[in-house]
Amino acid sequence: MEFQALHGLQAVISWITAPTGFVILGFLGVSSHRLYFIRGEHHMKAPLYVILWILVTVLIASITCVVDVAADTHGSGEAIIGIIRTVILVNCAFFLPLFVSVASYRLFEHALQEFPGPRLAAVSKIWHLSNIFKTKNYILLEDLHKRYGSIVRTGPQELTIIHPDILGVIGGHGSSCIKSAAYDIHRPFISLNTIRTKQGYASRRKRWDDALGLSTPYIPDKETRIQLFLSLFIHQIQASAGRSVNMTTWFSHFAFDVMTDFAFGRSFNLIENLNPNSKLHDAPALLSRGMSMQHYFMPVPWIGVLCIKAAPYIPIMSWEWNNALKWAADMCDVRLEQDKSAGVDHREDAFSRFTTSARRDKDEDSLDLLALYGDAFAFAVAGSHTTAVVLTMLFYELARRPELQERARREAILAGVSAASGDGQLNIENNNTAVAWDKLQFLDGCINETLRLYPVVPTGGNRQTVEKPVKVGETWIPPQTIIVAPRWSIGRLESAFEEPQEFIPERWTTKPHMVKNPRAFSPFANGRHMCPGKQLGLLEVRMAAAMILVNFEFSLDPGKENQTRVVDQLEDSFTANPGELEIVFKPLT
Repeated sequence: MEFQALHGLQAVISWITAPTGFVILGFLGVSSHRLYFIRGEHHMKAPLYVILWILVTVLIASITCVVDVAADTHGSGEAIIGIIRTVILVNCAFFLPLFVSVASYRLFEHALQEFPGPRLAAVSKIWHLSNIFKTKNYILLEDLHKRYGSIVRTGPQELTIIHPDILGVIGGHGSSCIKSAAYDIHRPFISLNTIRTKQGYASRRKRWDDALGLSTPYIPDKETRIQLFLSLFIHQIQASAGRSVNMTTWFSHFAFDVMTDFAFGRSFNLIENLNPNSKLHDAPALLSRGMSMQHYFMPVPWIGVLCIKAAPYIPIMSWEWNNALKWAADMCDVRLEQDKSAGVDHREDAFSRFTTSARRDKDEDSLDLLALYGDAFAFAVAGSHTTAVVLTMLFYELARRPELQERARREAILAGVSAASGDGQLNIENNNTAVAWDKLQFLDGCINETLRLYPVVPTGGNRQTVEKPVKVGETWIPPQTIIVAPRWSIGRLESAFEEPQEFIPERWTTKPHMVKNPRAFSPFANGRHMCPGKQLGLLEVRMAAAMILVNFEFSLDPGKENQTRVVDQLEDSFTANPGELEIVFKPLT
């Protein structure tokens, strides 16, 4: 019996390592592509495929080992070499034909074959991943745009489109496009901004819009609370006057305190501990490092899924990402526990208003813990990091252009924005409560220019066509195509803006002719996926900028050799991550 089993195993090994076996394995490899992998999405199944490959490889190695030991024809060293040889031959026999089939299809048969772009990019997104290890993604895509034109094939199923109309096509009202597979890397957390299709989005979005309290009756309360934080912030700037301050860090701390107060009903009190030598606090630093992992995950989602799944076993693969998600989950758990243990005023913060509303309506989907964790992470990033980016880049431009700084200051003073008292404190009852913050037209022009030149999402926000093609200009984009629309490049199009590389706030006020195509400017997205916190974020930026302007004049630190490193070192981590901005403030008398 044992002899027959051994003979059978020998026959199996002989068969799969014979020419006939190689042909059959090759046929199976090609068939798996043509009949299975060519259809649908497979990125979420990547861990399963890897496990199956490991199991089959171990099985083949085990059979080979049993046969060699039983035959006793080789020494241990030769037996190991034989096992490795068999495993390599079997893998090559299956995977080489599969990869040839994949490459042939993508290069010569795919619906995107006629679009220009690097040939290796058409074969695999690994090409893209390897390049962003060497250069920043927004620079890479801009270089491809200059080389190949406005529509570039940057992946087997992907087009990067740098055209004034594209933002409206993929995200405007009535658009049929959905979010791309890259948004699935957040799973199992399902936040509002990672819901890919229309199903389940509208009701949850409406609930969050209500919870954020952005309707007119809630605005005065938000202005007062922002002003409280600004009072502390201005006091810290005044205490550091005359010394170089890293405003990238300071604005991150300010925005983080405001975000946690509005979203979770608590503040980390980071502003109170600011000084010229302050380093980025652990909490916002953790979010920033976590987001940096998306720099590598977004172009190749299946690798992101693999890394996240492997994290418990190989933590270094996605350590920062998982820690950032864990922080958000912990914040959510603490907030939910507070609701259970104390009589919390549910109007105090967005999170409690959201959960109270969902419980009242028996909306179990919105109360799903993984959904709440996802929303906590999304709002932590969108509510703090993006605001800090806008303030950082706005103050960079104002600091290097004293004439624009003075114009914005005069406008704020004329609008009634009051300066702090001698000790840096603001009287909350003063006439700042009557300032029409959305009427600061020149300041808004400066903010718009900042968003145009330094979008908070430089290249992200990928979309995907579904069953029907879409038209961009005179070009039809086939169904099931991933579309990358990099705002970094679109905001610099000469076809959309006069002098596109220059910071000219007047293009949004007194010189509208300098905006040739307003469709090229959509910093907060359009349609149903417009940023929920847009109005709150703009209010925060306006108030912070205006109140700092009426209290201080400021300039780039003349003692720093590289005054432009805030731009030179800007990273594209889905959200922008600026370099250090060193500014010196001087109180106005």
